[in-house]
Amino acid sequence: MPQPLYFRFRSRPGLTGWARILIVLGSLIALALIIGLIAVGILLFVMPVLALTALAYYLLPKRRPRPAPSSPAQQPVIIDGEFRVVDAHERDAAVLDDRTTGQ
Repeated sequence: MPQPLYFRFRSRPGLTGWARILIVLGSLIALALIIGLIAVGILLFVMPVLALTALAYYLLPKRRPRPAPSSPAQQPVIIDGEFRVVDAHERDAAVLDDRTTGQ
């Protein structure tokens, strides 16, 4: 006997269909309750801790910054040294030497 070519659709779900619908709805309600409980837990426990921490930070004494060392007439600091221009090939060779000698 050949199979029918049309899609067979029942207008009313049977007992197993209602059971599946109830399971899905129950799962969604349980998920919403869990999310709600977590949100309430955050509001009741974490937020007061954060508020107390901010209040303690505001009320506790702060460290005073150290005064800058007094330098005569705020003269600029000059670092003296000997410098030379290094060619790129010379620089790369020095880097390779440092890597191969283990320094």
